[in-house]
Amino acid sequence: MEEKIKKQTKKVCIIDDEPIFIEMYAKKFKDAGYKVISATNIRQGFEVIKDELPDIVFLDIVMPGGENGMDLLAKCKRFPATQDIPVVLLTNLDSSELREQGCRIGALYFLTKASFLPSEVVDLTEEILAVRDFEKKNKKNIINDRPYPGEQKIFE
Repeated sequence: MEEKIKKQTKKVCIIDDEPIFIEMYAKKFKDAGYKVISATNIRQGFEVIKDELPDIVFLDIVMPGGENGMDLLAKCKRFPATQDIPVVLLTNLDSSELREQGCRIGALYFLTKASFLPSEVVDLTEEILAVRDFEKKNKKNIINDRPYPGEQKIFE
Protein backbone atom coordinates (compact mmCIF):
# COMPACT_ATOMS: atom_id res chain seq x y z
CA MET A 1 0.00 0.00 0.00
CA GLU A 2 2.83 2.40 0.84
CA GLU A 3 4.37 1.82 -2.63
CA LYS A 4 1.10 2.82 -4.31
CA ILE A 5 0.94 6.04 -2.28
CA LYS A 6 4.54 6.86 -3.18
CA LYS A 7 3.88 6.40 -6.91
CA GLN A 8 0.83 8.65 -6.74
CA THR A 9 3.19 11.61 -6.85
CA LYS A 10 4.61 10.33 -10.15
CA LYS A 11 2.93 11.85 -13.20
CA VAL A 12 2.63 10.10 -16.53
CA CYS A 13 1.61 12.10 -19.59
CA ILE A 14 0.00 10.33 -22.54
CA ILE A 15 -0.33 12.24 -25.80
CA ASP A 16 -2.32 10.45 -28.47
CA ASP A 17 -5.08 11.51 -30.85
CA GLU A 18 -7.00 8.28 -30.20
CA PRO A 19 -8.98 8.54 -26.93
CA ILE A 20 -9.27 4.75 -26.72
CA PHE A 21 -5.47 4.44 -26.42
CA ILE A 22 -5.34 7.16 -23.76
CA GLU A 23 -8.11 5.41 -21.79
CA MET A 24 -6.47 2.00 -22.08
CA TYR A 25 -3.02 3.15 -20.93
CA ALA A 26 -4.43 5.56 -18.33
CA LYS A 27 -6.35 2.74 -16.66
CA LYS A 28 -3.22 0.60 -16.34
CA PHE A 29 -1.16 3.52 -15.01
CA LYS A 30 -3.86 4.57 -12.53
CA ASP A 31 -4.24 0.97 -11.35
CA ALA A 32 -0.47 0.98 -10.71
CA GLY A 33 -0.75 4.18 -8.64
CA TYR A 34 0.34 6.86 -11.09
CA LYS A 35 -1.33 10.20 -11.73
CA VAL A 36 -2.20 10.43 -15.43
CA ILE A 37 -2.48 13.55 -17.53
CA SER A 38 -3.20 13.53 -21.24
CA ALA A 39 -3.69 15.48 -24.44
CA THR A 40 -5.09 14.68 -27.87
CA ASN A 41 -3.11 17.16 -30.00
CA ILE A 42 0.38 18.64 -30.19
CA ARG A 43 -0.44 22.17 -29.03
CA GLN A 44 -2.39 20.93 -26.02
CA GLY A 45 0.32 18.32 -25.38
CA PHE A 46 3.09 20.90 -25.11
CA GLU A 47 1.00 23.04 -22.75
CA VAL A 48 0.27 20.03 -20.51
CA ILE A 49 3.94 19.01 -20.45
CA LYS A 50 5.11 22.57 -19.76
CA ASP A 51 2.49 23.21 -17.06
CA GLU A 52 2.50 19.82 -15.32
CA LEU A 53 6.16 18.78 -15.77
CA PRO A 54 5.36 15.05 -15.77
CA ASP A 55 7.89 12.45 -14.77
CA ILE A 56 7.59 10.73 -18.17
CA VAL A 57 5.79 11.32 -21.48
CA PHE A 58 4.35 8.74 -23.88
CA LEU A 59 3.93 10.31 -27.28
CA ASP A 60 2.28 9.13 -30.47
CA ILE A 61 3.89 10.23 -33.74
CA VAL A 62 0.91 10.65 -36.08
CA MET A 63 -1.21 13.50 -34.78
CA PRO A 64 -3.77 15.89 -36.30
CA GLY A 65 -3.18 19.55 -37.05
CA GLY A 66 -0.01 19.67 -39.11
CA GLU A 67 2.54 18.94 -36.39
CA ASN A 68 3.48 15.43 -35.36
CA GLY A 69 5.00 13.74 -32.33
CA MET A 70 8.54 14.27 -33.60
CA ASP A 71 7.85 18.03 -33.70
CA LEU A 72 6.67 17.96 -30.09
CA LEU A 73 9.62 15.83 -29.04
CA ALA A 74 12.01 18.35 -30.60
CA LYS A 75 10.22 21.26 -28.92
CA CYS A 76 10.39 19.55 -25.52
CA LYS A 77 14.11 18.86 -25.92
CA ARG A 78 14.77 22.53 -26.77
CA PHE A 79 12.76 23.96 -23.86
CA PRO A 80 14.90 24.12 -20.68
CA ALA A 81 12.13 23.12 -18.25
CA THR A 82 11.16 20.02 -20.25
CA GLN A 83 14.40 18.89 -21.88
CA ASP A 84 15.25 16.30 -19.21
CA ILE A 85 11.80 14.69 -19.07
CA PRO A 86 12.07 11.19 -20.57
CA VAL A 87 9.94 10.82 -23.69
CA VAL A 88 8.92 7.43 -25.05
CA LEU A 89 7.52 7.32 -28.57
CA LEU A 90 4.53 4.96 -28.48
CA THR A 91 3.13 4.55 -31.97
CA ASN A 92 1.58 2.22 -34.52
CA LEU A 93 4.33 3.11 -36.98
CA ASP A 94 7.46 1.02 -37.16
CA SER A 95 10.38 1.89 -39.37
CA SER A 96 14.10 2.09 -38.83
CA GLU A 97 14.10 5.67 -40.18
CA LEU A 98 11.55 6.81 -37.59
CA ARG A 99 13.38 4.98 -34.81
CA GLU A 100 16.63 6.66 -35.79
CA GLN A 101 14.99 10.07 -36.09
CA GLY A 102 13.31 9.71 -32.68
CA CYS A 103 16.55 8.69 -30.99
CA ARG A 104 18.46 11.49 -32.69
CA ILE A 105 15.92 14.05 -31.43
CA GLY A 106 16.01 12.66 -27.92
CA ALA A 107 13.42 9.91 -27.40
CA LEU A 108 14.41 7.44 -24.71
CA TYR A 109 12.55 4.54 -26.35
CA PHE A 110 10.54 3.85 -29.50
CA LEU A 111 7.74 1.36 -28.83
CA THR A 112 5.27 -0.07 -31.33
CA LYS A 113 1.82 -0.26 -29.72
CA ALA A 114 1.06 -3.68 -31.20
CA SER A 115 4.25 -5.16 -29.72
CA PHE A 116 3.72 -4.18 -26.07
CA LEU A 117 0.90 -4.80 -23.63
CA PRO A 118 -0.11 -1.78 -21.55
CA SER A 119 1.09 -3.65 -18.45
CA GLU A 120 4.54 -4.00 -20.08
CA VAL A 121 4.57 -0.25 -20.72
CA VAL A 122 3.82 0.32 -17.02
CA ASP A 123 6.66 -2.06 -16.07
CA LEU A 124 9.06 -0.18 -18.36
CA THR A 125 7.94 3.10 -16.80
CA GLU A 126 8.77 1.80 -13.34
CA GLU A 127 12.26 0.87 -14.53
CA ILE A 128 12.82 4.23 -16.23
CA LEU A 129 11.66 6.18 -13.19
CA ALA A 130 13.75 4.04 -10.83
CA VAL A 131 16.84 4.96 -12.86
CA ARG A 132 15.80 8.64 -12.85
CA ASP A 133 15.32 8.56 -9.06
CA PHE A 134 18.74 6.94 -8.63
CA GLU A 135 20.32 9.61 -10.86
CA LYS A 136 18.67 12.44 -8.92
CA LYS A 137 19.65 10.95 -5.57
CA ASN A 138 23.26 10.43 -6.64
CA LYS A 139 23.45 13.53 -8.86
CA LYS A 140 24.96 11.42 -11.60
CA ASN A 141 23.74 10.33 -15.00
CA ILE A 142 24.47 6.60 -14.93
CA ILE A 143 24.04 6.04 -18.65
CA ASN A 144 26.89 8.27 -19.78
CA ASP A 145 28.66 8.95 -16.47
CA ARG A 146 28.01 12.71 -16.55
CA PRO A 147 26.86 14.78 -13.59
CA TYR A 148 23.08 14.76 -13.35
CA PRO A 149 21.70 18.07 -14.71
CA GLY A 150 19.57 18.67 -11.62
CA GLU A 151 16.35 20.56 -11.40
CA GLN A 152 15.68 23.23 -14.01
CA LYS A 153 13.86 26.46 -13.43
CA ILE A 154 10.51 26.40 -15.19
CA PHE A 155 11.22 29.49 -17.28
CA GLU A 156 14.75 30.72 -17.71
